[in-house]
Amino acid sequence: PNALLGADLPYHSYETVETAVADAQRLIAAGAEFVKAEGGAEILTQVKAIMAAGISFCGHLGMLPQHVLEEGGYHIKGKKDAEHQALLDDAKALAEAGAFAIVLELVTPPVAKAAPAKPEPKAAAAPAPAAKAAGVAAVQIGAFSSQALADKGWSDAAAIAPGPAAGKGKSVEKVDKDGKTLFRTQVTGFASRADATAFCDKLKAAGKACFVK
Repeated sequence: PNALLGADLPYHSYETVETAVADAQRLIAAGAEFVKAEGGAEILTQVKAIMAAGISFCGHLGMLPQHVLEEGGYHIKGKKDAEHQALLDDAKALAEAGAFAIVLELVTPPVAKAAPAKPEPKAAAAPAPAAKAAGVAAVQIGAFSSQALADKGWSDAAAIAPGPAAGKGKSVEKVDKDGKTLFRTQVTGFASRADATAFCDKLKAAGKACFVK
């Protein structure tokens, strides 16, 4: 339970921004807490889109197993000056994009030593609510005194657990109770009560109140 669970984006599953985000969301929905993909500058647009969707990202540079046939086998990377610099440039680009970690596989010791040891983490952006979010369970996160506070409450909850919140919807119900108007707010679209409970548990761990519906 204390392990960090990640998943590799499969070969050819992140060739475009649209497929990268959609496939990353599928892995998160299946239980992954982050996704990993091979490449640097050439996939930077996809990486930024994945991060913008609220999904944590791990980079992978050097020997790229998904491309082993294209590269003619396994080779240590970074022996040539141009290749050495290209790896460092890619590592820096991934770190600046917000990758929380980078796998360096089969690179020379000088490359490993010079690569960013501790990329400055960037907080994953809270995902926007999906226009349509089909699911069997929801998490009520509060009853707020205004629509604006309800919207903020949803965004705050999504920022606490951006991965699980990706692709989820927002339901705000205006109700009158004891002479007061409240806005009951839910995060909707969870595939199961277990998924909704896991999301609610993350909110509770952050000091927020919630319950599964």
